Order: sequence, then structure tokens, then C-alpha cells
Amino acid sequence: MATAASPPGSFTLTPKSSAVSSLLQLPYRVAQALLSPGSGEGLLSLLPGSVRQLLPGWDPDRDMPDMFGKVVLVTGANSGIGFQTSRLLARNNAHVVMVVRDVDKGKKAVEDIRNEFSYAKLTLMQADMASLKSVRKLADDITATETPLHVLVNNAGVLAPGPFTVTEDGFELTMATNFFGPLYLTLLLLPRLRASAPSRVVNVASFGEMFGRVHWDDLRCVRHFTTRGIVSTPGEAKSDKSYLVSLSALISSRLHGQSALRGAIAPLLAATEPKLQGRGGTYIGPNAFGLQLFGWGGFNTVPREPVNWAAKDAETCKQLYDAVRGVLDSATVAAGLGQVPVTHFQEAQAEAIAKEQQQMAAGMGGASRGLPLESTWR
Repeated sequence: MATAASPPGSFTLTPKSSAVSSLLQLPYRVAQALLSPGSGEGLLSLLPGSVRQLLPGWDPDRDMPDMFGKVVLVTGANSGIGFQTSRLLARNNAHVVMVVRDVDKGKKAVEDIRNEFSYAKLTLMQADMASLKSVRKLADDITATETPLHVLVNNAGVLAPGPFTVTEDGFELTMATNFFGPLYLTLLLLPRLRASAPSRVVNVASFGEMFGRVHWDDLRCVRHFTTRGIVSTPGEAKSDKSYLVSLSALISSRLHGQSALRGAIAPLLAATEPKLQGRGGTYIGPNAFGLQLFGWGGFNTVPREPVNWAAKDAETCKQLYDAVRGVLDSATVAAGLGQVPVTHFQEAQAEAIAKEQQQMAAGMGGASRGLPLESTWR
């Protein structure tokens, strides 16, 4: 259980009332819970806290470790899953670098977290993940400091609304924001992650990966871009506008939909759980059917294999990585940013873990480094 502070207000259960009153209200509360987006979370609120403590799965209040001394960078941090991830990491003493596209919204997010947790260590930085130049500037600003980086959470993402859009770097907007931007940032920050190891990278994605296919002749997705009419994913937040479009969407939201707070559980587990250290390539999220109707973290924190058959094939994954690296390198060179350097992250991570174990065995402990970053935006 976290020791940094008391659980946030959003986890507060309903005040006690008389037994008769509670019994009379139960049918209404059950119906209300079932009809709310993310019904599993609604049903959970009907349980007393003592029962919730016994539920299977990973609960951020109960199981999230103290993150003191750790620096975590979260993209798309001003709203949704990114905000809740940043908020709970800050609650548990991590120094959170909140990367946002809109500075004003970012300032508001920082203020909200500090109002709740006055001790929160937060740094606000600006970047547009759809722009390679903006991503490069962000990486340069981070590496210009001596601050370590222990966890990178690639959370920023969009399902591009409106007309089809191609970025200045030649990528379809959704692919630029959700894939190529995070990939570029990760590759640029690998040297810092390597120097700070043990460290890890968390990529927040959609359960919709099970439907994905690779267009090898169009990795920039400028010719094969499509969107689905009904989208329901582990990263879906409540939206009155999306759930009532059709009966299918309503049913889908009852089974799959969830709040941003609950959606943050999987990335928080991936970012903080000590038992996951060194287990690269692990998928954490809903079960194979995507259902999360009951429980808190039980269905949202299941280490599993990818559902998409192509993602299970190591040779296909290597081929895809090599192909997208080629596309990314050509785009960065065209933008005047040069090629992305290669960093052998796994080997460095294994070396750092072995070194830490040797220090602990010798009773030395790890060397603590300062956190020189201050909030960029006041």
C-alpha cells in the first residue's frame, strides 16, 4: 500500500446510512451502476472497503509502491489517463515530468494535482507529439539536464477527428501522434534511460490492436487510413457523446467503457510494479475478451500475450521495427534532425540491475541523485 498520503477523494465510498435505507436504495444503486459508463467501476462502489481489500488484481491505493527518488515522464499528461497517471504517481512521491501540447491546460492540471497533494514534485514541459521537431526539442531539453529518467510513459494519443490530415513530416496525423512521435521520443531518450537503469518504457495502447494490420507499402498511413465507427478500448474515458450513438455502442460501453482513473491502472502497474522489472514486451490490460465488468484491477492488470497473431511472431516484429526505423530515419533526415542513434537498452538494463544487486548484497545501497528540474511553466 502507498504510504505517501491518504487515498484520493475519487476513491471515497458512499457515507454510511441505516440498514433499512440502504436496502431500499440498493435496486436503484445497482441500476445506476449498470447504466453508467464503465459499469464495473460503478458496481465496485457498492462494496464496503473491507471487501474491496480482498478483491483480486492490482489496486493503486493498496499495491502501488512508494516512488520517492524516481523520475517519470508522462506524455499527454493534462487530461484523461495521462492526468490520472501523473496524479497518482505524484501522490506516491514520484517526480513527474508532465508533457502537454496545450500549456494552459497543462498549468491547470499541475494546479489541480498540487491542490490535492501539496508535496507533489511536478515539471511541466510542452511538446506536440505529431511534430518530429517538437519531439526532438523536448528530448534535447531533458537530456540537457542531469536529471535521471527512470520511467517513460508514452500515453499521448488521438483518434484524429475531422478531415484526413497529413503532418509536415509526411505522416497521417493519428499515426504521427500515436506511433512515430512516441517511437522517436523513446529512441532519443534511451541513452538517459540507460544511464538511469533500472528503468522502463510503458506504451499505452488500445485493445483495438487485435484488429490491426500492417500496410507494409504504406507505413506512414497516407493511403490506407480508416477509422471505426464504434471504438471502445482500455483507454476510453466516459463521454456522453459517444455512448448513445447506437444500441451497439451502448452495450459496448457497458462492457468495455471506463473512467480515465480506472484506465490508468494498467499503465500505473506497468510503470511501478517491481516484479515487472526486466520483463520487456509484457502486455498488461484486459483479458482476451476485453471484458472488465466486475472488480477493480482484476481484469485490467492481466499480463498476457497480444491478441493480434502478427504481434506474437518475433520475426515479423523485428521486420516491422527495422521498416519503421527506416521510415522514421528518412523523415528525421528530411526535417534536418539527422538519424536516430542506436542504443542497446536491454543489455544496459541488465548491467544496471546486476550492479544494483551487488550493491545491495554489499550493504551499500544505491546512490541517490538529486532532482534539479523545476516547473518549466509557472
